[in-house]
Amino acid sequence: MYSEKISAHTTGSILKEATCELCGTRYTYRIERTGVGRSVNVMFLNPGAERAAEKRADDDLARKLEKAVDPVACPTCGWFQADMVEAMKKSGFKKLAITCGIIAGVGVIFTIFTAGLSLLLAPGLAAAGLASGTVYYYLCNPNADHAGPGTRHADKAWESRGKKATSRPGAPRRYGM
Repeated sequence: MYSEKISAHTTGSILKEATCELCGTRYTYRIERTGVGRSVNVMFLNPGAERAAEKRADDDLARKLEKAVDPVACPTCGWFQADMVEAMKKSGFKKLAITCGIIAGVGVIFTIFTAGLSLLLAPGLAAAGLASGTVYYYLCNPNADHAGPGTRHADKAWESRGKKATSRPGAPRRYGM
């Protein structure tokens, strides 16, 4: 059967707006993504296959840009917003999962060539990789070294915007408008 596989790529960017959860600063940053579309022209009977691939690439680009979040710290206080932290965690976790898969694969190959002498090596490496990935996901916090809500730094940031930091005894600090 004769067919032609057609691929289309399109790149675009938009400006995303964010509001800092810590100091309230509104800022924008540029996000760039690439959309991919594919189509098949079976027996060369579909002259619109190229346009279909381009449309799929445009639709893919629009979807990616709409959902995209890049980790860009607040230019005023350096705080990363919650959705940005989540995006960083997911990105790092995927990279770690790929690395763990490679390590487990090497362990399996090693087990095969050593006639089973290290039968627990591959599952052990996979379990260690999974455990370290889980720990990374829950402990990854780019704001860890930053003064968070309820600290003197946060109070100064709020007061510089004309807001009062108030708190109840025994409760976390709450910030009034």
